[in-house]
Amino acid sequence: MSKYLNERIQVGCRDGRAVWLLRDGRRLPIVGVAEHWREVGYWWEGESEKEFFEIVVGGQSPGAGGRNSGQRPVTSGRRGVSGERKAAGAGGGGRPYLIYKDLATGQWFLYKVFD
Repeated sequence: MSKYLNERIQVGCRDGRAVWLLRDGRRLPIVGVAEHWREVGYWWEGESEKEFFEIVVGGQSPGAGGRNSGQRPVTSGRRGVSGERKAAGAGGGGRPYLIYKDLATGQWFLYKVFD
């Protein structure tokens, strides 16, 4: 089961990789990236290209640093495999999210939260 949100968030990047996100005033570390892809959307209606990331988010980062020891793959990279998604979130203590970056504006969004 999942919940669609499509809410604006802030994402911190280091060396071209997303390492934390800010949601509801909490800075959450990104502990893994399960998958990454781009979608062009309804370009004929003016929708911009988006870059999607299926991530695993840990608990609130201590202090302002929010350091991540390095992202690691958490699944085999196959899209839509709910057992792997659950294993990635439950086994590592994290929660799977789907975020995207609007490539025209540079704005980040939390698109979906997986249960």
